[in-house]
Amino acid sequence: MVSVAAVCASVLSISQAQTPAYHIAGISCVPSSQTIKAETYVSQAGNIRFDIGKTGRLTMFCPITPEQSFRGALKSLTTLLRDDDGRGSGLVAVNLRRLQRSDGAISDHPGAQLNSNRDCRDSDVTGWKECVVRFETGLDFSRFYYFFQVTLERTDARKNVYLGGIRLQGAPT
Repeated sequence: MVSVAAVCASVLSISQAQTPAYHIAGISCVPSSQTIKAETYVSQAGNIRFDIGKTGRLTMFCPITPEQSFRGALKSLTTLLRDDDGRGSGLVAVNLRRLQRSDGAISDHPGAQLNSNRDCRDSDVTGWKECVVRFETGLDFSRFYYFFQVTLERTDARKNVYLGGIRLQGAPT
């Protein structure tokens, strides 16, 4: 017979393993000043996308705040996106970036970059999908501020390119 405590411990372990260390909905991201001036994007129903009939490049910045309950190494960057031209000219790119607290220098965080045309297993499938890049690292909030820089590109106004959300997954300790 299995004890109630063992079942509860198993459920807790599973839920911790599946809980993102950090996450943000696309609609929470801030457009760059160039993106605002271009008037090419719409934020709607939790996501960011190109406005009807518009093409070009959108750049968004998404903040990352420390999650006090998470302890452990980060293992993956997952992005919910839509890139309807598969590996064509449309694109969703996500870079985990860091701002050095001591001097303001900005750099990419090693290994945490995702490109929908390169990194999605089902890049040729249209519609919503989650794309994952695996890496192993930690975030040092004592030395850096962190953010995602997201780029959406579209050359064909008939193809959808959306950002739904981003999360960093980890293995809790």
